Amino acid sequence: MNARRPTLTATCLTGLVLAAWLAGCTVQANEQRKPHATLFIGVDASGSFKHSGYYENALTFLAHYIYGHLHELGGLEKPKALFVASVGGQNVNEPKTFHPI
Repeated sequence: MNARRPTLTATCLTGLVLAAWLAGCTVQANEQRKPHATLFIGVDASGSFKHSGYYENALTFLAHYIYGHLHELGGLEKPKALFVASVGGQNVNEPKTFHPI
């Protein structure tokens, strides 16, 4: 019986370690973690869009959209990060809204 005692002790110890590990996993699994929201907004600053008659309305909508997110209105998520950039420059090296195919 003495030969079985180390095996029984190792089995019990392994069982306790496994039970503790599983208990630790279930604690973390119950926590609901929300991913961080990040907004990337590109504003078309090309001359054709500025002079189309829709530019002012589009910027007003964008301002309300950003404000709503920042103040969590209507169930919108507050972004962890917000990036706003213009797209549609006049020079060759500036990003354009449409690339010729």
